[in-house]
Amino acid sequence: MKKILISGFYGFGNGGDEAVLSGIIKALGAASLKDITVLSSDPGYTESLHKVKAAPRSSAKTLKAIRDCDIFISGGGSLFQNATSNRSLYYYLALLKAAKLMGKKTVVFAQGIGPLEGGSVIRRTVNVLKSAD
Repeated sequence: MKKILISGFYGFGNGGDEAVLSGIIKALGAASLKDITVLSSDPGYTESLHKVKAAPRSSAKTLKAIRDCDIFISGGGSLFQNATSNRSLYYYLALLKAAKLMGKKTVVFAQGIGPLEGGSVIRRTVNVLKSAD
């Protein structure tokens, strides 16, 4: 069975993001992909709400979760933007790049992209996203 890891803005109590995650989980279940782990700021909350496994989104366990998955999904919302900060953009790009470097299949799912400002930011984002499967 394929192990799926989903990354996004989950576990913060944002209804829209949690609804997107619920839809992703439902779609994966319909495709008989049920071994799902979600990176979350509050793993207990995510496990309780969505009935899936969850791992911390910012710890050594994050890299372990990536190492243990078969497919890494960057899902939901507009994560690839730097209107709020470059830090969050680079965080999500780094997760995708780490998964790719570890030989994982990578998927960008239900994502809005932008706004992106700065030539180097745009180039870096394009390069990482082009490497997704």
